[in-house]
Amino acid sequence: MKLFYKLIIGFLVVALMSWITGYFAVTHSKEELQKAFIERTESMARELLDGIEKRIEGKVEIFSRDTHDLDLQETVLMSNRDFGKLDDIEAYIEQQDKAWTSVPENEITPFMQGLQENRLSEELKDKEEYYSGDYGYSVFGEIFVTNKYGANVAMTGKTTDYRQNDEEWWQIAKEKGLFISDVNFDESAGIYSIDLAIRVDDRKWNFIGVVKAVLNIEDIISFIQEVETSLTRKGHGTMAFKIIDRYGRMIYSTGDFKF
Repeated sequence: MKLFYKLIIGFLVVALMSWITGYFAVTHSKEELQKAFIERTESMARELLDGIEKRIEGKVEIFSRDTHDLDLQETVLMSNRDFGKLDDIEAYIEQQDKAWTSVPENEITPFMQGLQENRLSEELKDKEEYYSGDYGYSVFGEIFVTNKYGANVAMTGKTTDYRQNDEEWWQIAKEKGLFISDVNFDESAGIYSIDLAIRVDDRKWNFIGVVKAVLNIEDIISFIQEVETSLTRKGHGTMAFKIIDRYGRMIYSTGDFKF
């Protein structure tokens, strides 16, 4: 299934053309023009979504490759081995999760700091900084990795909680290999984003963990602005794009048009 059909993002494309009334009388019947107008608008909307799809697919490909990174594999496998030695894995995760969520949002405990400053976490931070420098803004709000038990192994910043295996994105990534969310507001990163979660397998294709990246929609907005500029140059200056969530709430708009 193409990524286009997996996206649950609401995109509305509104086109207003000031010359349309005169064009009715001179060139076409009202029905013919309406049909052509709708078809053209749908075509532009699909082209826009195809471009957005390619941008997201590019990020998915990056993290799919990174799941085979030697340091990531070694860190996750070592964590799995350590957890396997525990008498009660679930009890340990539950205990750490309660301790994690009980401290103030801006407080970092020594346990959290250890996860945030290990070798893999530093590599993830370098990746964040690389893309930020390349694009001029934070492309990723946060990146973190869990072991096969759903516990954090590495992270670029403090996550909301320690346990992740009770989250839908984690479960879907484990089962299907990939999870892509609707546009949402990420509390940990403090941005509107799309969550990408990718299954991590060892060399024998056994499940060993999950990587999650919070993709800042600024990347998508930047692309929409590029499209809008291009359309303006082609004489479509009255076209506006809006991004809404599944509840109809406005996230971004290139104009002040009303429905």
